[in-house]
Amino acid sequence: FVLVTFTLSKMNLFLLVLILAAIFNSSLCYTMVMRRCGQNEELKNCGSNCESTCENPYPVVCSYQCILNVCECAKGYARHFNGRCIPISQCDNNQVNDHRQYVK
Repeated sequence: FVLVTFTLSKMNLFLLVLILAAIFNSSLCYTMVMRRCGQNEELKNCGSNCESTCENPYPVVCSYQCILNVCECAKGYARHFNGRCIPISQCDNNQVNDHRQYVK
């Protein structure tokens, strides 16, 4: 009888974990479908931790951290301090820290 109760408890725990995983998965899929990015942004399933900004339009050192379901500036654009993606050429010259000479 104790063994049956223990087995049922394990089964209940397994079912609970399974249900929670299904809820998490469905909410993640819903978020990915419903997520809309702004102008000049692209949705990345596994985005970078090193998005181009006006302060650093050409990041050199970057970790390989995957940020799930993130909007990043499109190629040739950088994140302005106001949060919008603008052409790198329109970044304020005082704000741009140009690292292109280090990129090979």
